[in-house]
Amino acid sequence: MKNVLSDKYKEVLCTIADELNKRHVNWTLVGSSNLRLQGIEAKESDIDIATDKEGADIFEEIFVDYMIDPVIYSTEENKFRSHFGRFKINNILVEIMGELEVYDIQHEKWIVAIQSNKVITKNLGNSIIFANSLDHELELYRARGRIDNAQLIIKNFVEKFR
Repeated sequence: MKNVLSDKYKEVLCTIADELNKRHVNWTLVGSSNLRLQGIEAKESDIDIATDKEGADIFEEIFVDYMIDPVIYSTEENKFRSHFGRFKINNILVEIMGELEVYDIQHEKWIVAIQSNKVITKNLGNSIIFANSLDHELELYRARGRIDNAQLIIKNFVEKFR
């Protein structure tokens, strides 16, 4: 499926990807921008990058001039926990999350956002983007009770098999 990212988002995402890839950072695109990269018409509001703690620190070093909030350990009880920072690159909000875990309310357990067997690669121009598979995104959205984006993913799966 063709990506539906706006040109502005593509440009910022490619800049991020190129910088992280040349430093061999373990990262993956998550959230609504990942859905749009994979052709799903989710709301375009920010770019979410999941990585490890070292990757979050490297991201902060690279993009320090764009920093809104520095990377610090952050937790929202029974929602998220990560080494979290916020940046604004070319007027697009970018959130970096090191060691991101999402709390699954229904099963009362934490789910790791990056699982190497659930990461795919996509080409975007000359850049390589690492992204969560749609089935893993579905799992994360359902765990958080985000039915809106979960339904978009399910609709995408159904349309593929028509």
